[in-house]
Amino acid sequence: MQAMYQTQATANAGRNGTVATDDGKLRLSLSYPKEMGGSGESTNPERLVKTAHQVCPYSNAVRGNIDVALTVNERLI
Repeated sequence: MQAMYQTQATANAGRNGTVATDDGKLRLSLSYPKEMGGSGESTNPERLVKTAHQVCPYSNAVRGNIDVALTVNERLI
C-alpha cells in the first residue's frame, strides 16, 4: 500500500516543553495541568493524545482495517 499522506511533529522537553509540526503551522507550549501540580498556563500532552487518538490512523489500524507503519525517533538531550 502506498502512503497517502505523511507528516511530522517534534516534541521537546516532555510535559513542560513544546510540540511543533515540521511545517511550523502548529506550535504549542506544554505544561502540567494544575491538578497535577503544574501551572496550567499551557495545554497538557494528555489533551493532545486524547484528540490524536480519536482521529489517528494507528487507532483505526488496531481495529484491523488499515495497514500502518510507525517510526519513532528518540533523542535524549
